[in-house]
Amino acid sequence: MDQDNPLSLEGLASGAPPSADATFAAVFQKAVKRRGLPLEGMRDRLADQGIQVSLATLSYWQRGRSEPERADSLRAVDALETILDLPSGTLRSLLGPYRPRGRTAPQGHNLRSSHRLLGENSLAEQILGADFARLNESISTPSIWETVTIDENRRISSIAIQQVLRATRDGADRLTAVHTFDSGARAVRTTVRCGISGDARLLSDLDMSVIDIEFGKKLVKNETAVVDYTVSVDPGDGTDHHYER
Repeated sequence: MDQDNPLSLEGLASGAPPSADATFAAVFQKAVKRRGLPLEGMRDRLADQGIQVSLATLSYWQRGRSEPERADSLRAVDALETILDLPSGTLRSLLGPYRPRGRTAPQGHNLRSSHRLLGENSLAEQILGADFARLNESISTPSIWETVTIDENRRISSIAIQQVLRATRDGADRLTAVHTFDSGARAVRTTVRCGISGDARLLSDLDMSVIDIEFGKKLVKNETAVVDYTVSVDPGDGTDHHYER
């Protein structure tokens, strides 16, 4: 394997630093695959050292959905380097600076934040194109309730969402929801109980559904609206392991 490749773990194992193009998620994912240790095994190995990290968190790190930031998470990263037979500092060196949260966080839509959450050139960005930069930029979510129903075959049969939204600027008039299912997407039907059903697109080849729910009017800044809808999913073969919105 080419040691100039940013994902060359043979190069990393020999002490060569990752290239400038390498990302935490990519190197972590490659190391996990090479080690052949399931996430459950890594979680248990960490727990043996008194470090509690959930399976969801490990999965998010591996897929680039989030990165370790807190002190206990960074301790987990140090332990994972040993568990995955990586030189000390390999994963740590790929982490970006701490991101402010809460009241100190910047207001409004931030494309870099979206990329950090979903990854560069995510499916959502590919589908929405130029609209991705403006995805829900005028609204925030003070609260949300989401119920995922799974049938006896461990397949998702429906997702019910109740979401309170607040306008962060004048003119907000809709929510765009992107639902991503496991491979082998089935037909979906959307029932809107609160709000007005707008455009809905099922992208079978990408296992995604994009739904617009309109508020019925343009909100002024700080005005709230509620949407309530259900996505019904046709049954299919196999078992669902992943879903996100």
